[in-house]
Amino acid sequence: EGLENRLTGTVAETPKTEPEPAKPEPEPAPQPTTTEPPKEVTDEALRNAASRLRTNIKITGRILGPDKAPLANATVVLISPSGSVIAATTDSEGNYSFTVAPSQKTYRVIPSKDGYSFAPVDRTFAALIDDQRNVDFIASKQ
Repeated sequence: EGLENRLTGTVAETPKTEPEPAKPEPEPAPQPTTTEPPKEVTDEALRNAASRLRTNIKITGRILGPDKAPLANATVVLISPSGSVIAATTDSEGNYSFTVAPSQKTYRVIPSKDGYSFAPVDRTFAALIDDQRNVDFIASKQ
């Protein structure tokens, strides 16, 4: 019984002294934990935030004819990173637009209209995470 009391006394004293050092330890311990994951989590958090804020990306532009007037009824094709093709037709002002998902891979935009060639021939967008405006093309008669 005497040994048990001594051990109990020792055990009782140990929790009193351990919580004091334990209090400062949890504070520094989370710091390395929060320092390392934010690097990983930050990339993920940015992607997640981007996907929440930017669930759709718009690609918009205009096609002008040789006289710099809007070229209506031109076809603009978008090839997605997965290879799917989306087509749009320019309006009377030569405007077109696509709404697509953000991607780290490449989208390609190609204008066409019978009897015309275009400068540039196409436009590519890698790591598409922001709206792309003024994706314009100039048509020349062939």
